[in-house]
Amino acid sequence: MRKEIHDRQKIESILRDEQAKSERLLLNILPSEIAQKLKEEESAIANRFDEVTILFADIVNFTGLSAQISPIELVNSLNEIFSSFDRLADFYGLAKIKTIGDAYMVIGGLATP
Repeated sequence: MRKEIHDRQKIESILRDEQAKSERLLLNILPSEIAQKLKEEESAIANRFDEVTILFADIVNFTGLSAQISPIELVNSLNEIFSSFDRLADFYGLAKIKTIGDAYMVIGGLATP
């Protein structure tokens, strides 16, 4: 009986950990408002915004550049570039959506960024 209780507690702990991982992943991928709607199982999660601007920036010849400099130099360069983008986004009230590799994406015109 004790083993069954211990096994059940272990499984419940594992499930809680996995649920927390799933929650973090969902919030990492989607805006919190949309993630919450998905969790509440609403059928329609689309919102309408009449004036929205999306900026997608990508570094030209990034692959070639990455082969020519050290990984530390590469990360420092990306950090410098993306930090500048972050400051500009904050200044203009834009919401950073995502950075992937050398790509940077921001959006403006949403009621809640």
